[in-house]
Amino acid sequence: MKLRGQLALTLVPMVVLPLLLFGWLAGRYLEESRRQAVRSEMSTLLEQMETNVSTHLQAIRANVEALARSKLVTGYLGVEEEQTRYTVLQAPMLQLFADTAKVYPDYYLFRILMPDGSEDARYAVHETGVSGDDATIPPYFARILQQEADYYQEFLRDPDSAQAALLASKRIAVQTSTRTGLGKEPLQGYLLLTVQPRFLASHVQPLHIGQQGFAFVADGQGRVLLGPSWRTLPEQLTASEWQTLSRAAEERTFIHLPWMGARYLLRGIALDRSLYLFTVVDENELSAGTYALYGQVVGVTLAAILLLFPLLYMAIQRQFIRPILYLSQVSQAVGRGQFTLPALPKGVGGGGQQNELNGLLTAFAHMVVDLDRLHSALRDHAAALEEKVAERTAELHSKNLALEGSLLTIAEANRKIQDSIQYARTIQQSLLPNPALWQSALPESFVIWQPRDVVGGDIYFVDATAESTLLALIDCTGHGVPGAFMTMIAVAGLRRIVREEGIGQPHLLLQALNGAIKTTLQQDTEHALSNDGLDIGLIMVDRRNRQLQFAGARVALLLVRDGVLEVLSGERKSLGYKESRLDQSYTVHTLPLESGLVTYLTSDGVTDQLGGPKGLPLGNRRWQALLLEHCHQPMAWQKELLLEALQHYQGEMERMDDVTVIGVRW
Repeated sequence: MKLRGQLALTLVPMVVLPLLLFGWLAGRYLEESRRQAVRSEMSTLLEQMETNVSTHLQAIRANVEALARSKLVTGYLGVEEEQTRYTVLQAPMLQLFADTAKVYPDYYLFRILMPDGSEDARYAVHETGVSGDDATIPPYFARILQQEADYYQEFLRDPDSAQAALLASKRIAVQTSTRTGLGKEPLQGYLLLTVQPRFLASHVQPLHIGQQGFAFVADGQGRVLLGPSWRTLPEQLTASEWQTLSRAAEERTFIHLPWMGARYLLRGIALDRSLYLFTVVDENELSAGTYALYGQVVGVTLAAILLLFPLLYMAIQRQFIRPILYLSQVSQAVGRGQFTLPALPKGVGGGGQQNELNGLLTAFAHMVVDLDRLHSALRDHAAALEEKVAERTAELHSKNLALEGSLLTIAEANRKIQDSIQYARTIQQSLLPNPALWQSALPESFVIWQPRDVVGGDIYFVDATAESTLLALIDCTGHGVPGAFMTMIAVAGLRRIVREEGIGQPHLLLQALNGAIKTTLQQDTEHALSNDGLDIGLIMVDRRNRQLQFAGARVALLLVRDGVLEVLSGERKSLGYKESRLDQSYTVHTLPLESGLVTYLTSDGVTDQLGGPKGLPLGNRRWQALLLEHCHQPMAWQKELLLEALQHYQGEMERMDDVTVIGVRW
């Protein structure tokens, strides 16, 4: 019994003091474990939301870039002529947007912006009623214009619906129909897509972390875009709050922040400059759990020491004293040669008992299992989303193939149109003077006739008899097919006036042609649909009287006599336009026809051509200097020298207008 007492006195302090220390350490360990578990849960949820959001943002970017590269969008912005763009190209492009919105229900607003920030076209699933003609550029439009990157995205609160939205934009630079120069393609506009971020709201709004923990989403200015559906958050964080939160999100660290009358533990991540994700846990909830945990540990320890000391003594006796006494008995028996072991004393060798510490550890294990199950569910959800994106992408690819078929049809129609334009060129060339007639009437002469397109709005005319020669250079409104139509009307009208009406004086010819153009195009009436006309320079040479007469409408006659270049200006009145009066008169210039006199008629496509080192127009001064430099050369040489000089000045610049030059040595 002495051993029992000594062991009891020795083991009691050895058990009580470690038990107190163990209780304190267990409380600290479990407190830190619980806090670490909450932090791990917050970080895991953020990482899962980041993966989910990144997957959706990549899909949205891919779709925006695919739309921006589509021929319907680039073709629409590549046409500068507004009537063609709005009447022919806008409807197919908007249909493409509508088809895309059907495939992706979250895409609810498509817009085309011009480089100056004005809205040029839109497709809205549900029209907001905001006018695209408002002269005020919205702030987020202005931010898009300031970006240098080709792709830009921003989370914001939609000013129309006051709901969270994702705005994605893509710069579009295409070659326009009137630009043929080399170099970087010019900016033609932007494609804007507004998306309802339900993929983000579905994770944020219903989320609970513990009892009161939640998640929320903010933009780059500290505005709360999304929060829990079961709790109201302020719409705008204060400047100091946002400075602290945004820095922590960019560094991906935990912070403690007093907010909304309480103190919270927060963890955030910054996906980009306009999207910040946060998870939040109330520290009171953490402290309450910690206090409860400490209370349990202290209660168990005190109960074991103060209230359950007899049981503790019995347990010590059973676990330590009885086995030692049993070993002593066995040793003594072996020493005596007795190898039959005595039976074990009652209570020695029994199984262990369950306690509250084991219960806490079991509860923690259950919590880890729950977290693992949540992680697996989020991973499966992400895989399902990726599969859905692949299906929608395949569907969009199918629609793109159908659109490419339509584009092939359009290309075939374009080929037929080009064939028609080529035939129109043949028709226009048939209107030019007969080469034999030209050579007979003007043996020392040259003509430079270069339409800017396949056909053009410049043409020249000659009519000769034994005693006189009529020569005209005509520059009609526009170029291309419209200009070519005007040349046909002008030549037909001039030929009829000369041959049927017998008018021979230049100024009277201009007056008659003015009336013919106005009446032919019905531009002498109030309901006229067109307003087209022409500029003309007209020379009449009377060989019998050795006289040269000139009359012009915005076309001057350049002549060289005795090495001096003179300019006979035409009237600053064009022919045929609605504002041209039917009784409009023109001045005639008469001068003697001297041997060796050289005359030049030039359309404004020559002097308006941009070029040179500074990209400036050629201008009258440079052109007249070229003529004076080469006027003494044979006419055929002059043509080649002038063509070479014009091409050298133009360089890599695009052709601005039709070019026509007529030179004659009389």
